[in-house]
Amino acid sequence: MSLADALLQQAWDLLDLDPRRPKQVNLRRAISGAYYALFHRLISDATYGVTGGATSGGATRDAVARWFTHGRMVATAKSFASSLGLKKGPVRNLLLDTTTASPTHRVPSDLVDVANAFVALQNARHEADYDLTAWYSRATARLLVGRSESAFHALQRLQHDPTYGLFLLLLLTGEEIARPRE
Repeated sequence: MSLADALLQQAWDLLDLDPRRPKQVNLRRAISGAYYALFHRLISDATYGVTGGATSGGATRDAVARWFTHGRMVATAKSFASSLGLKKGPVRNLLLDTTTASPTHRVPSDLVDVANAFVALQNARHEADYDLTAWYSRATARLLVGRSESAFHALQRLQHDPTYGLFLLLLLTGEEIARPRE
């Protein structure tokens, strides 16, 4: 079981603790775990491609995984959450779908869902980890963990989509990669 899968399973397990009256600490950890599950799943998918498809860890894959930052990843996710959010230029042009009468910028709906889930889960994790006044119901925590699981399913459907590959690259580099060299 991968780290991402284990984190997602742990988030579900935390929701089932305390059947009558859930402890806030368990709900908060479930929410945080749901975010980290998606965070690590995205990094795993990206490093798998970068390191030539190695299926296990290894020094190279682990080193590449540490290059990812939460800030750059959420900025990229916000851009992909709406294809209109992508800056003009090479990245936006790569997404241009010219197969229709009026060309549009194509971002698969599954990728939009993943990007929105990543942004929402990161915000929820920040609140759960740092806002001591926040209170959570089991239902709210369950929705957030379910959103992470839904994103996992969407990622499975995206595995062979070239736009997903571009998204994974941009999670690491941001849109700086698309700036023209002088």
